[in-house]
Amino acid sequence: MFRLEKYENDLVIEFIEGFGTTISQIMTMFIEIWFKYKRNRKIIVLVKKQKYFKDFSILFLITMFYIANTFSPYYLKDDEEKDDTSRELYINDAIQIILITLATLIFLKYKYYIHHIISIIIIIILCIITDIILDNFNHTNIYIIISSILYIVADSILYSYFKYLIDHKYYYFMDVLFIYGIFNFICYLILFIITIFINILRDSYEIIFQFYNYYIEKDVGYILFRFFFGLFFNGFFGSVLEFLMLDKLTPNYVI
Repeated sequence: MFRLEKYENDLVIEFIEGFGTTISQIMTMFIEIWFKYKRNRKIIVLVKKQKYFKDFSILFLITMFYIANTFSPYYLKDDEEKDDTSRELYINDAIQIILITLATLIFLKYKYYIHHIISIIIIIILCIITDIILDNFNHTNIYIIISSILYIVADSILYSYFKYLIDHKYYYFMDVLFIYGIFNFICYLILFIITIFINILRDSYEIIFQFYNYYIEKDVGYILFRFFFGLFFNGFFGSVLEFLMLDKLTPNYVI
């Protein structure tokens, strides 16, 4: 997910933009209904033969794994580790491209040619050089690095499975986005409730005070701005464009 402020690691913002994004992903069903007439009849027949429960149960588990790794840094960091930027390392993108390439090569049987391999190698080298020049390898913590690696794995699995559902199971890409939006919203809601429950057990009410302090500091207008940023930019434009790329191209292009 694109962040308005790259190094802003604020749990409140994650929830505000996250809920906006997931709601927008669910609302894409209206786009799907509008363009439904473009779907091929043969594809619709093939989809009817699929095992919906199995396919989307796997997607739900992958989504849970992905969301858990998205939020893990907020719960692993302490006050002395606020400057950790391991999630913003450019090498993360390089590793993700490698994982997605291997996944699509092994499981989806994609063919990669010499110019693809050369391009991937160049990207990896440039990512490493950029991190070195910007001194991005400082201010990291072993737990956050492990979390970052798990996040990359989860992200790679998620986009590879999207492509599997679209290309091999013949699901319409907007249907996959709509279902993913529902699962995403459920995971965000569960995690938000768990966070509040844990705070109550600890008698801290930290998350509630974080929202209150953010309201006092930024006011309602800015909170609404971040919500609608997630709703329109991340959720609508970002998600639809990502799934259009997944439908026509490969997960590598999304990265």
